[in-house]
Order: sequence, then structure tokens, then C-alpha cells
Amino acid sequence: MKEKQIAILILIAFTSVATAEQTNLGINIQAFFDKESRTYYHRDQLNMTLTSDKDCYFKIIHIDADNQMKMIYPNSEDNDNRLLANMRRAIFETAKCYLYEPYGEETIMVVASIEQFKNIEQNYAVIDNFETKRYTITILKPDEEYKYGKPPNMTETVQAMRSDALKQGGTFEGNETSGFSVVNNVRVSYRVQSNAQDTIQFAFYNLGNISGNRRTNAQKRGANFNFSFEKPENITQTIQMVKNGIERKGGVFDGNEQQGSFKASGITGQYRITKLVNVTITDKPILIPNSLIEREIINYFGGM
Repeated sequence: MKEKQIAILILIAFTSVATAEQTNLGINIQAFFDKESRTYYHRDQLNMTLTSDKDCYFKIIHIDADNQMKMIYPNSEDNDNRLLANMRRAIFETAKCYLYEPYGEETIMVVASIEQFKNIEQNYAVIDNFETKRYTITILKPDEEYKYGKPPNMTETVQAMRSDALKQGGTFEGNETSGFSVVNNVRVSYRVQSNAQDTIQFAFYNLGNISGNRRTNAQKRGANFNFSFEKPENITQTIQMVKNGIERKGGVFDGNEQQGSFKASGITGQYRITKLVNVTITDKPILIPNSLIEREIINYFGGM
């Protein structure tokens, strides 16, 4: 009798598991992306819509090029993961999702269930018993990428970038956290990294190279300019510090206590020391504000 009871309990448990698994199967959920090629740039917004042939719940998981998995929907800004049958729903309208590095092929995985997920925010990696659809996206590596120190007034810096882009007939979209502009067939994006709040990351794309139209002019460099600042007290020590800082960033420095030249982070320039340190910037990336370049150079000299 005891053996029969155990057998019945095992059968009930097995049936319950099978039923739970089967209730989640047979959902035809599909995702549609705003870009047919599913190819994106640094700081592009991911836009997609979902449809399903059944009422269901869903979550969206991003697996990056380094195979790191993160649930990007639902999230803290929008947790409504209910999808009605045969109703097309736009995702990431309330809680925007932006794409950054690592670059390369990545996966967007849509997971669907008839019943709401348990502990959805903790158990997003457990997908064996649910319907899943995988879509490959590609984030293109920039032609150039630089990082500069974040200025104390980001609002002023953003306004300078916006003004420069519009003055050159380009477009600009962004805020104090991130944004992008397109000028002279060059796309420039920027962001203050969440894991490095004192740094601004810039990414540059030559759109002519990407489209295959290499005849299209792409002006990637900014105009020359000059500035001066107070000479440090110990100039010998300062010059060595500048040399170390530039070379640590993979740049080149050639100079002494009187004059010299440097190249780092897309910036090329010369300096001459009198009662002041007089700097001439001969080459810089397009749309990077002069104030940001000036701050970067003065930082090398220990001035900020």
C-alpha cells in the first residue's frame, strides 16, 4: 500500500511538471526591429515591436559579444510585460534601451510564457521551459574612439557641441548623459559612462565607408586653435609628468622645458614655454569642443 502511494505521488508530481512545461509551449511570439539589417552604431537606440498568437508574458534578454547576459525588459522604468494576442506592441518607448560596446554580433532573446514568470528579475537565465526566439544584431565598431575627462559643466559642453553641429549644417540629439550628431558624413556619439562618471566616451563613424560610397566627403577633423595657461612652478617635473601621461594613453611626446610637440587621443599640437605655456592645437576630432581639448591638455600639465 505504501509503495502504491509513493508511485501515485511520483506520477502526480511528474504530471504537474509536464503540464507546467506544456502550458508555456506553442506560443508563436515574434519580434520586429526598426532596422531591417539589425545593424547598429554606438549609442543607437534599440527599437522593436512584439506580436504573439496568444495572450502571454514576455521578457527580453540581451547577450553581448562577450557572452554577458542581461535582461533589458521588463526593467525598473517599465515592468508591464503583458502581451495580448494578435496585438502589435512597441517596446522601449517608456524605458529606452541604448546599445554600446562590446562591438560585434550580439543576441536579442525573447522569452514567452502563458503564466507570469516567478522572480523574473532574478531568474531571467532560466529559459528551458519557455518559448524563446533569438535574433542576431550587430553593433559596428567605430572608426575612431576616444575618452576625455568630463568637464564640471556638461550642460555647457553639450550646448557647444549642439551649436557646432547645427552651424555646420548637421544634426544633433542628446543630453548631459549621451547623444550623437551627424556632420559632413561623420557620425559622432558621446556618453558619460555609468562605470566611469568622470569620463566622456566619443565614437566616430565615417558613414561613407559604411555605405560603400567612399567618394562622399567626410570631414573628420576640427579647426586649429591656440590657448595659454600659467606656467607650472617645477617645469622639469611637469614635462616628465606630461610625457608619462601621454605615453600611458598610447600617444607620442617629444619635447623639453622650452618647447615640444604631442599627439594623443586624436589631438595633435605643439607647445612653447615662456612666462606662460602657449599651446597650438593643429589637429583634433570634429565636434569635440575646444574647451574640452583645452581642459585635457591642461590636465596633462597638472593644471586642473
